Amino acid sequence: WSGKNIVLISDTHLGVVRSGSFMKKVVKKINEQKPDLVLIAGDAIDGPVFDYEKGFAPLKDIVSTFGTVYTPGNHEAYNREPEKFYPIIRGLTTTLVDSKVEINGTTIVGLDFANESVEATQERLAKTGFEKGPSIALLHDPRNTDALLDAGVSLVVSGHTHCGQFFPMTLVVKSIYKIHTYGVVDRVADGKSGVSITTCGVGTAMSPLRLGTNPEVVVIH
Repeated sequence: WSGKNIVLISDTHLGVVRSGSFMKKVVKKINEQKPDLVLIAGDAIDGPVFDYEKGFAPLKDIVSTFGTVYTPGNHEAYNREPEKFYPIIRGLTTTLVDSKVEINGTTIVGLDFANESVEATQERLAKTGFEKGPSIALLHDPRNTDALLDAGVSLVVSGHTHCGQFFPMTLVVKSIYKIHTYGVVDRVADGKSGVSITTCGVGTAMSPLRLGTNPEVVVIH
């Protein structure tokens, strides 16, 4: 991946508050980074029913060398029409739900959202056929990030936290996720292997309000 750009977004939360026009702005930002790979780490939708085809139409305009990889988050589970939503998102992305794909000599794994133990997360990773080597895992909720890094994943990318979105939730979220609330964690300095990145997300959940946190499109060089 030397000399290449990976763009990471999460938490677009399309639905009642955010629409296709928001997705169009996000895609414009993505393309400005000239991505070689785009990763969408969950919560593409907010949950309620809406026009999925119209809302996600801008995704077809992403220009990326190796395409776009998507893994669902917890809000996808709130949706009442998975049989309508998933065919559309699968037609626009490489959708990974407890599965993997090889891209540019790298194993890309996507694990669905689940409230579970460290052991359960590692077990789901193993069931995808994962073998230690150059790899990226999409895990919407960063709670069990270290479990994947301990299993040999090179890079874990997540969202979900929104960095708390607004005060006082910023403090609550930080107390739960600690070092994985936001940003880059490089474990090499501690004698371990693996790097993780948690993004603040590009959208907002339920309320459009952000206070003291910023939406972002992450570029990994």
